[in-house]
Amino acid sequence: MTDFSDHEGKTYQEIDPYEERKRFLIDTLEVTQDSVSVNATVTLARFDARIVGNASGGADDIERIRTIANATLVAVNELYPHENQYVLINAQKMLIEERVFYFVSVSSKNTNGHDILCGISIVNQDDNLTIVKATLSAINRKLERLWKIA
Repeated sequence: MTDFSDHEGKTYQEIDPYEERKRFLIDTLEVTQDSVSVNATVTLARFDARIVGNASGGADDIERIRTIANATLVAVNELYPHENQYVLINAQKMLIEERVFYFVSVSSKNTNGHDILCGISIVNQDDNLTIVKATLSAINRKLERLWKIA
């Protein structure tokens, strides 16, 4: 990381692009919905790898949220099939001081039992994309610890 100062003299650290790529990045998100069901396809990128997760669920809003979060976890579990497995506990829309957030909780099953991981993301433009971000927020820190061990 490189330090730099703004016009007011405040010091910031520039994010190293290599460090940023260690986390999963959202490559594409496709959500199709009809009156009965919703289908989500999430493509994540990490370095040169692209992984795809698919999930389907009911057409109501609660199921749409869960389906998108599940598609994200399917992709992560696809890349690491023999390590920690991530299972969705809950995903929901929240309103805090007139701002919309998505909250996701995930169980991380491993050889020592399981951990409960939580992530949250505020909606800026796209609700569906925010659900993926909240899901990745829950698991990225855990994955970073595993990547440092490997």
